[in-house]
Amino acid sequence: MFHVHIGPSPLALGLLIPCTKAAGFGTCVVGRPGDDSPNSYGYVGTGPEDLLSYPKVDAFEGPSQYSDLSAEVRRKIESDEPLLLTCTLREMIVQRQSLVEELLRARQKDAETIFLPCENAPHSAYAQLIAVCEETGATARCTVVNRMCTEGERDSENRRMVSAHSLGEWLIERPSEPSPMLEQLEIAAEVKMIDDYKARQARKLWMVNGAHQALALMAWEGTERTLEIVDEGEGQARRSDDLRDAARGARVLARLSHLHAAMDDALIHEYPHLKGSLDYGLEHVIAYSEHPDSVKRVLGAFRRQDLAPFIKTMEIRLARPAEICASLGRSVAPFAYVFDVFENLCLSLDAFLDVAALRIDPGLIDPEVDKRALQAYARLVKGWTSEDEAEERVRRLARALASHR
Repeated sequence: MFHVHIGPSPLALGLLIPCTKAAGFGTCVVGRPGDDSPNSYGYVGTGPEDLLSYPKVDAFEGPSQYSDLSAEVRRKIESDEPLLLTCTLREMIVQRQSLVEELLRARQKDAETIFLPCENAPHSAYAQLIAVCEETGATARCTVVNRMCTEGERDSENRRMVSAHSLGEWLIERPSEPSPMLEQLEIAAEVKMIDDYKARQARKLWMVNGAHQALALMAWEGTERTLEIVDEGEGQARRSDDLRDAARGARVLARLSHLHAAMDDALIHEYPHLKGSLDYGLEHVIAYSEHPDSVKRVLGAFRRQDLAPFIKTMEIRLARPAEICASLGRSVAPFAYVFDVFENLCLSLDAFLDVAALRIDPGLIDPEVDKRALQAYARLVKGWTSEDEAEERVRRLARALASHR
């Protein structure tokens, strides 16, 4: 059994590759065109007892197209050996779509081939690749991938370096026909076949990604009512880029507990069979406080030049459960608080991660792009607030954005 992974993200190196190696798969990682990374990479867990190790894959290649892959990798792909194909590419799937399609078409019709787009929010290009799977006889399934993984600087031998928390899961939608390859993959402790993909995806997106985003926003605002970190011996408040500091703050922990309780209400309503969601959320809050991570990394899309993508993620992770709570007549105050923090941050140009470029060239701010951000925010607030409050929130964001031009 052979695993080809395209997109050497921290998640891939910290979760997917360790799982397939543990299950006895051969492994090939495909990077950007020209990527000359060594076949081994540095891997360390979060805890102080976790030692640095150097897992090795069978091949690490950087082809521009399918024919650029090594002869040995192509031989395996074109054989009848079961093949697992995974991707963690986000929007870069567009640049690698033809490579994935070529690879799928190179497979033998009767060979077991499973394609798993391992993304929180798969790009629309994946739909076209799933159509190729149907055409070629491959099986495409949805997945939930979940582990806190961060990438550090490469070492002196050009090896990638990844840190990963021990808490993790790789949930795979059960195929309609038995799959010997996926049954073999379940040897890995983190891997599990599931029959309730939508429920598990919602819980992960809300309880993990939504709470993580809320935590980072509260940390970045850094005001006295959300987060105050005091330097020992100096008594001075400071803004920290270490997300662990925020996750250890009593005020923030209280806010996250309120948020998780409201999300749990929404999950119980939508998926009554799903149990243990509050404990699931608690495990991840503990992980936030243990795993070294950057606030700026989590807020990577919080950019003034185009705020719409960031708003879209908030809509999926936070506004959707807020809408369910509103429809049930439950309080939406925990969600409203997070959006208050977001709006407060937008008042200051310095809060945006691309402020340096904007200070050099204010012309990078485009009113037409701002209009799309406001339209996205109007959609976000519509489902869980009154009409008057929704209009006021959009006006507030509009005034903030206008003040930067």
